[in-house]
Formats: sequence, C-alpha cells, structure tokens
Amino acid sequence: MINEEKGIYHFTIGSGGASIDDQGLYEKDWVETFSLQFGIGKINVMNSTHILWEFIENKDNNNTGAVTDSVWIVKR
Repeated sequence: MINEEKGIYHFTIGSGGASIDDQGLYEKDWVETFSLQFGIGKINVMNSTHILWEFIENKDNNNTGAVTDSVWIVKR
C-alpha cells in the first residue's frame, strides 16, 4: 500500500517499443523501482477509495503475461 506521506505518485510505463531509458531515469532519487521488462500498466478501480495498479510483463517463463509488480492506492 502506498504511504501518502511521500506525496504524489506517478506510474510511468515506457515500454511502447522505444528505448527503455532515453531520459536517464535509472538513478533519480524519486524513483522507487525501475524495471527493464516490456509490458503494460493496468489500473483496477475497485471502489471510491481503493485502486489496484499492476505491471504485467509481456512474457514470463510460460510465454503469457504475468503480474510482476503491484500496489494498492487507498484514499483515506
């Protein structure tokens, strides 16, 4: 679950076929996680206070999409 004391959160999925790190995002102090995998971001709005964000890799070991990262965003 996201700690809202850290401020506004941005999820950037830059895996649309372009170079993974054109902007040098690897070593920014505000970057929590950086992955070199290709995939998509999925937002699941559960209700008026809960959202589940997931990163789904294009392929896992079984050649199917797999959720490899996720986080709950909860409004107080």
